[in-house]
Amino acid sequence: MIKTYNLGTINFEPWEWILIGFLLATSYYFAARVKTKNIHKNAAYKYLIPALMFKVFAGIFFGIIYVFYYGGGDTISYYSSTIPLMNLFYE
Repeated sequence: MIKTYNLGTINFEPWEWILIGFLLATSYYFAARVKTKNIHKNAAYKYLIPALMFKVFAGIFFGIIYVFYYGGGDTISYYSSTIPLMNLFYE
C-alpha cells in the first residue's frame, strides 16, 4: 500500500509484482537476442544489456523516489488528472 498526497492510497496486487518480474525477464531476453545477432556487426552491442538494465532500473528508482519520498508529484498527478478525461470519454 502506497500513500500519496492526491490519490490517497494505492494498492499493489501480487500479480502486479509478478508482471514486473516477467516484463524485466522478457526485456532481458529480447535484448540478449539482439545482442547476439548484431555483435559481430558492431562491437558496441556488448554494452546493450548493461545499458538497458541500467535504464530500466533507473526508471524504477525514479518512480520509487517520487512515490515514497515526495508522496506523489508530477508522476502521480499525471495519472490522477487523466481519470476525469477517461470518465468524460466514456460518457
